[in-house]
Amino acid sequence: MRSLISALVGAALSILVFTGQPAMAQHFCVPSNELLVTMKLKFKEYPRSMGIILGGMAVFIVFVTEDNSAWTMMASANGRSCFLSSGTNWMTIRMKKIKPSPH
Repeated sequence: MRSLISALVGAALSILVFTGQPAMAQHFCVPSNELLVTMKLKFKEYPRSMGIILGGMAVFIVFVTEDNSAWTMMASANGRSCFLSSGTNWMTIRMKKIKPSPH
């Protein structure tokens, strides 16, 4: 699943980063400086996590409502932020450290 998400994000952002054109329809993208305001006021979602992708050329951001009932994934590059996906019932998974078994 992780490799599928990486491939989809990579393909969409490659178009955005290398051509300067949104990889998706224009109405799915906003100027990056408007992203936080739009997500907060229109959707009541706030940044929950983020990561650097494409070797530092773009940022992947997950916005989530305070009650975890909805989430949105966005990617930002070249001053534009584009919608990737959204859903409901966001869950945070806490991974336990796995200790190597002695051989």
